[in-house]
Amino acid sequence: MKIDHVVLAARTPEQAEQTLPEHGLGIARGRVPHGFGLSNLVGPLGQSSLEIHYPNGGEVDPALPPIGEARPRALDRVPWPVPHEERPHGPAAPHARRPAGIAGLDAAEAAESVTHWCGGLPEGVRVVEGDTSPLRVRVGFDDGSRGHAGRR
Repeated sequence: MKIDHVVLAARTPEQAEQTLPEHGLGIARGRVPHGFGLSNLVGPLGQSSLEIHYPNGGEVDPALPPIGEARPRALDRVPWPVPHEERPHGPAAPHARRPAGIAGLDAAEAAESVTHWCGGLPEGVRVVEGDTSPLRVRVGFDDGSRGHAGRR
């Protein structure tokens, strides 16, 4: 099992807009999911993607499932176990470097929670004690180098 998609958080739109380009990654698109109080930016990484969520000042719809409440509280950042063939094909992005995909993820979460959410422990995931979910995501590039986003 490989990581398909990781969501990280930014505090402001400006911080979100800087995160992907500072690692040589382009932004493919952004959107405002209704009722979550968040906006996002997406950077495709081959068969995976990195998404940056940030608060947009919108109201949270109380009728949404519990994740609608969790995201504004902790901007719940978790890997989503959606197989590549089941994902909608996203647009390309103007990358400065050519990403090969997600090479790893450090998650501060109970190991049982990650394995329950993902149906097993995905390749490249390191679980450490904590409750803030992804701490950092490592991105592999075609030239063999790696970069990371998130906490250092």
